[in-house]
Amino acid sequence: QLQQFLDQLIDETLSMAAGLAQKSSQIIDHPDIHSDKGIKLSTLERTAIQLEIQTALQQSHSSHGIGFASYSPKTQVEQDYWTLEWWYKQEDHLQQAQFENYQNTQRFLDFRSFEWFQLPSETRQPYIHGPYVDYICNDAYTITIAYPVMQQEQFLGVIAIDILVATLEQMILPILKNIEQKAVII
Repeated sequence: QLQQFLDQLIDETLSMAAGLAQKSSQIIDHPDIHSDKGIKLSTLERTAIQLEIQTALQQSHSSHGIGFASYSPKTQVEQDYWTLEWWYKQEDHLQQAQFENYQNTQRFLDFRSFEWFQLPSETRQPYIHGPYVDYICNDAYTITIAYPVMQQEQFLGVIAIDILVATLEQMILPILKNIEQKAVII
């Protein structure tokens, strides 16, 4: 029963991430994408992605936060640019993290080196990272499900979904109580 629950949770979260990645790819309208240039969202694209993220986060019972992360390297005209469009649940409402307004902080916390961003960008495959303490978003033990956003076979960024370990524990505790022997979940 526990294994079925965990499999279902992972399947549902991966499905949500895949759906958001597909919608983000459709929203981002850059006809001549080159992987070395990266992307910078327009206001219209950002607003549309925000709405998709908010809808998914409201519908999810297990997710604490959902976001879109991408990176645009420095050019002769512009500085490098980190996009982290991140929304999370704060009690009964959704809150936006204002990371992108602080590009110097983004440079210090270069998420390109974080497994949840790096591995999907390299492998073009979904990745589950954690549990780990997320010192950037929530200071809690977290599991991140990351899904690459692709367009014309080019990597645009990552849809990331955070599940707090504390939330997962609350969800599985009733099932664990039915186990008559000691159990360890890894």
